[in-house]
Amino acid sequence: MNLKNVLNNLIEIRINKILEKQISRIKRSIPEMKKSIKDLEKKLSKISTVKKDERKPKKKSINKSVRKAKCKAKKTCSMKGCNKPMKAKGLCNAHYVAAFRKNKKS
Repeated sequence: MNLKNVLNNLIEIRINKILEKQISRIKRSIPEMKKSIKDLEKKLSKISTVKKDERKPKKKSINKSVRKAKCKAKKTCSMKGCNKPMKAKGLCNAHYVAAFRKNKKS
């Protein structure tokens, strides 16, 4: 054998030893990785799975007839003798504007 072949064989043997060590290290870590993955999957399933009892109940929509009834039951102006619908702060639009102007002048 020549020197080149001997060196190639030595290099191949050294590389094989290194690869075998790495492969055995990886094989040893695989069960640990599988266990970690299973643990993570369990945690994720707990987070993502919400029981039906824990879900927020859906709000029931109000019927249109109920909405109309609520709109019709508007309050009236709080000034004596005024039956106009209330705009803001218990007053109709006319009385609210008058009060606003009165406070603005002061």
